Amino acid sequence: MNQRRVVSGITAVLIILSAVACQERPSAPGPEKPGAGSAATPVAPVGTPGRAGIKLVPGSAAAESAHVSMGMWGETGYRPAGSGATPAIPITGRIMEIPLDGAKVRGYAVQPSGAAPLSRLLMIHEWWGLTRDVTSAADRFARAGYRVLAIDLFGGATPADRTAAVKQVQSVDSRQAVATLKAALDWLTGSDPNVAVGVVGYGYGATLALQLALEDGRPKALVLEYPDLTVNMENLTRIKTPLLGIFAMGDGMTTLNMITEFRREVSVAGVQTRAYIYQQPPGFSLHPENDAQRADAEKARKEVLEFLRERLPQGTTAS
Repeated sequence: MNQRRVVSGITAVLIILSAVACQERPSAPGPEKPGAGSAATPVAPVGTPGRAGIKLVPGSAAAESAHVSMGMWGETGYRPAGSGATPAIPITGRIMEIPLDGAKVRGYAVQPSGAAPLSRLLMIHEWWGLTRDVTSAADRFARAGYRVLAIDLFGGATPADRTAAVKQVQSVDSRQAVATLKAALDWLTGSDPNVAVGVVGYGYGATLALQLALEDGRPKALVLEYPDLTVNMENLTRIKTPLLGIFAMGDGMTTLNMITEFRREVSVAGVQTRAYIYQQPPGFSLHPENDAQRADAEKARKEVLEFLRERLPQGTTAS
C-alpha cells in the first residue's frame, strides 16, 4: 500500500484502534425488537478477487434496493452470492473450560449431535466478548454441520459500553491471545489428519484472526467480518489462507478504496479472496437492529456458509 506503516505483529494499539473503528454496542441479550427498517444505500457491486484492479458490475434490482455485494469474478464472469438454507439438525453445546496452553480458557463448544464433523470452526468474538449473539452464531454453524469452538478471550467479561470495551481490550495481551488461538486450533483438530479447520473473526476478533493466519498455516478458510482496515499489519502478503471478507461501510470509516487495497495486498501471494460489501454498520450480521439489517444479516450468513462449504470437507469422524 502507498506510504505503508510498518507494524510489528499486532500491538495493543492496533487492537484498540480496530475495536474503536469497527463496532457498536449490540442490544442486550433477549428477544429482538422489530426495527423501523431502512434500506441500505446502494453501491455498485465490485469483483475481481486476486486481480490488480476492481471491476464495477451492474447490480440487480434486489441488490440495488438493499444489498451491496462483491461476487466472484472468474473466466466465466460474475457469479452472485449463493444461497442455501441452514439444515435444522439437533445440536449439542455448552460453556466449558478448556485446557489450552497450560491454562484453562473459557469457551462455548457446540456441534451436531452424534458423530463429530470433519470440519471445525474457531470463532473469535468482537470486543463485546462471548455474548449470546456469538453463541447463537456458533449454533447456526453447528446446525450447518460444523464442530465449533467460540473462544472467550475476556474470561467471561461482556463490556457494557465502548469505554469498558476499550479497557477490556487493553487488558488482553495480544501475543498471549494469539498463542491461545493456536492452542484452540490444537484442541479442535486433535490428532486426526483428516480434520479441516476454518477461522471466523468479528471486528476485534477479525484482527486477531488475521494475525493468527500470518503465524499458523493450518486454517483452510478465513472469514473476516467487518475487519478494521485503517491499520496495516506487517507482512500481510504472507497470508496463505483463502479469505472471505464481509465488509460494513455504514460507519463511513471503511471505504471502497481501503477494501481494494487490502485485497490487493493479500492477493500478492496468490491467495484466493472473496468479499461482500454492505452499507450497514459493523456488527449488523451478529446483532441486527432493524428489518434492513436483519435482511442483510441473513444474506451475509448464507455467503459465509457458501464459502466454508467450498473450502472445508463434509462428513463425520468418530473422534
